[in-house]
Amino acid sequence: LLYAFMCSPMLWHVQAANAIPSFYQPVIAAGVAVQWTGALVEAVADHQKSAFKFSEAGASRWCDTGLYAGVRHPNYTGEMMFWLGTFVAGLPAMTVCGWWPLVPAALGLSFINYLMTSQAKGQDAKQEKRYGSIPEYRAWVERTGSLFYKNWY
Repeated sequence: LLYAFMCSPMLWHVQAANAIPSFYQPVIAAGVAVQWTGALVEAVADHQKSAFKFSEAGASRWCDTGLYAGVRHPNYTGEMMFWLGTFVAGLPAMTVCGWWPLVPAALGLSFINYLMTSQAKGQDAKQEKRYGSIPEYRAWVERTGSLFYKNWY
């Protein structure tokens, strides 16, 4: 059900596409841009991690190359960006249809953000247990953010 809530902004967009005033086009475009950027970030991060795991270094080390050099869980960041973009792109349609469609869409967005944040914390704890005694790992954790680049906050 929560996944249906997450998809609801685009379903509302399909339903109300012809009724959306043209001045909302930049909002829709921005949402789609965030959505596709998120999909790209997630795909690149997943590919990088998979390639790293099958490398010689991946047998005994954490992935700290590519997007993982600056963020510990860029694949989760990409997933969150995708759904945020979906929500933003669907905002005009949801407001045209009334404000009540925002409720399930906001619940869906909150769900995926909670899920990704929880997963990131779980992965951080798992890696801490496995690699926490290694100074190079500690340095990587200190200079990176879990879901966003550390210098962003």
